[in-house]
Amino acid sequence: LMLDKFEELGDVRFIINVGDSFYPEGLKGKDDPQWDTKWRNVYDAKLRSVPWYSVYGNHDYHHDPCACSSDPKDCAQVNWDIDDLSRFYM
Repeated sequence: LMLDKFEELGDVRFIINVGDSFYPEGLKGKDDPQWDTKWRNVYDAKLRSVPWYSVYGNHDYHHDPCACSSDPKDCAQVNWDIDDLSRFYM
């Protein structure tokens, strides 16, 4: 359904993701296999060809190193490089 809408709209430049992406316990790091099982292998490459702007949901924080750090570089979901489409952009 999402891919159909993406193609119907035609000029999609980004996707807004509202959190709780890695339910129920979040990611443990940037190399967590859930990036594949719950995102890359779920959403078609066309959908991942544009930046995904995302926020953390409460479940995303459970195991994320970001929950106990003041440095965003520790966060499993934070990606500062808008051209790196392999992860969400935050």
